[in-house]
Amino acid sequence: MAVPIVTIRFSKQEAESRLGSAVRSKIAVDGIPAGVTGHVVQLDEIERNGFELIVEWSLLIQGKRQHNWFSKDDFERCLMDEI
Repeated sequence: MAVPIVTIRFSKQEAESRLGSAVRSKIAVDGIPAGVTGHVVQLDEIERNGFELIVEWSLLIQGKRQHNWFSKDDFERCLMDEI
């Protein structure tokens, strides 16, 4: 029997504290290469008090800004804070 995958999300307070912060990709994510910078531009409440962060990347693809949603566990696995 397969073990269900549990997604860990940010609390509202955790998510709000990251709003506007700069990040860098540690690994390639949905066509965004490792090392690309971005900013947390918005929050998305996926479930009651369970938020994901929306990152807008500095990289344009076909002339368009790219956005990705990150749960807390995805954020820790894929991104690092940009200092």
